[in-house]
Amino acid sequence: MKIQDLLRKDVMLLDLQATEKTAVIEEMIKSLTEHGYVTDFETFKEGILARESLTSTGLGDGIAMPHSKNAAVKEATVLFAKSNKGVDYESLDGQPTDLFFMIAAPEGANDTHLAALAELSQYLMKDGFADKLRQATSADQVIELFDLASEKLKNLFKHLPMTLLTLSLLLQLVRQVLLTLTWLKKPFKKWLLKWVLELRSKPTVPVVLVTN
Repeated sequence: MKIQDLLRKDVMLLDLQATEKTAVIEEMIKSLTEHGYVTDFETFKEGILARESLTSTGLGDGIAMPHSKNAAVKEATVLFAKSNKGVDYESLDGQPTDLFFMIAAPEGANDTHLAALAELSQYLMKDGFADKLRQATSADQVIELFDLASEKLKNLFKHLPMTLLTLSLLLQLVRQVLLTLTWLKKPFKKWLLKWVLELRSKPTVPVVLVTN
């Protein structure tokens, strides 16, 4: 399933009105609830805030990906929202956040939310893609940007057996995934998180990922 299949135009918020973290979360959940993708506002909010209590999903560079695998989710959905002013979302880099992707996955949806996180990160690591999203003025433009980027990625992977990614961004995604995987034994999970944080403190170097 492509991220475009999860991005819903009817729930997008291209001019968030909220100015602080909890209010932003509530504004996005309200849209999901009003359009029927989430059946219970408070239940889903509890799931989102529980995840935020582990560590902020504000990844830095103005981007946040709040997410929850939740019994209140009727249909897997990714809500895109943007703030024209920026919000203090307790981001890991301490900077304001203006692009939001709220990922809602049904309780029995395997790892839909993790797959969405991984695919979104792939797009957002492309130079200039986030800035193009910031300039979008309609839901159709947002979808079109993802469609165009998807075609470019297909062509890239077709001609190159390897893709270079930035270590700091890759480790950020690994950290988010580790925090979500509740089945990992606590001591092992704690060691992995410590390792990721230590690597993040080092200078950025390229990592080679082999693709099919």
